[in-house]
Amino acid sequence: MTALYLDSANTQEWAQISQLGLSRRVTCNPLLIQALGLPVTMATLEQLAQESVRLGLEELHLQAWPNEHGDWYPIAQAIANLGDHIVVKLPAVAAAMVAAIQLKQRGHKILITAISNPIHALWASQVGADYVAPYVGRLQEAGVDTHALLSSMVVQQKLGGPIVLAASIRNLEMLNQVIQTGVAAVTVQKKLIHEGLTDAQTFLAVQQFEAARQG
Repeated sequence: MTALYLDSANTQEWAQISQLGLSRRVTCNPLLIQALGLPVTMATLEQLAQESVRLGLEELHLQAWPNEHGDWYPIAQAIANLGDHIVVKLPAVAAAMVAAIQLKQRGHKILITAISNPIHALWASQVGADYVAPYVGRLQEAGVDTHALLSSMVVQQKLGGPIVLAASIRNLEMLNQVIQTGVAAVTVQKKLIHEGLTDAQTFLAVQQFEAARQG
């Protein structure tokens, strides 16, 4: 089964999707936080983590950033300390991967994000990442063969490697294609979920059922 994650920093969206039974797993990043007009700070992440506990989320993925010395570990560790349900997101760049190794040595869960090629995917496997996240839509727009990349990552996933959590999914057609590659998880924004939940064909069928019931 492909697990569904909500890609959002909006806690109201978290609550809505959770109440519908669609997902109690959320991914977040600095761009999503900034889009809400919130500062990208530890204080903001602490508030998000507290709300995730109140809502009973199973997982919350939060992205780290480097400190003034270019060291990713201190903030990454502070994020990991926010709860056992927290997964720390780190990009596939050298300084962040060093922090990933340190976090794994301390038993924390990590997601390596911005996976753009098979070397990144193998690198993430070697450091013991729990999840890997390629930005599918962004990569397609850059001309990358995302089907080949996802397929190779799914091979590693089946061999016990990181869970492939596909991100940057632009539309329902792309979502279909991604699921067919065998990824274990996808993360989508609320607008795409809304599109799926308000499909005209479903509403037409319901109207026809009701018309039949009324004779």
